[in-house]
Amino acid sequence: MSHNHSCSELALKTILRELAHTANADLSMVYLSLWLYQPYIEDSGKLLLGSLLLETGHRPL
Repeated sequence: MSHNHSCSELALKTILRELAHTANADLSMVYLSLWLYQPYIEDSGKLLLGSLLLETGHRPL
C-alpha cells in the first residue's frame, strides 16, 4: 500500500469518525460531501476548504 493511499484512507476514516459524532444535520451533510469528494481534493485546495468551513461556521475557530 502506498503512502499516499494510506494518507487518503486515514483522512476518510477521520471524516467518518466526525460524522458519527455530529448531531447537527447541516454539518453531517458537509462531512458526507467531504467523504465523497476528499480523494479528489488536492493539497492546495485543502487550505481553501478549511477557510470555507470557518467562514460558514462549520468549523470553530
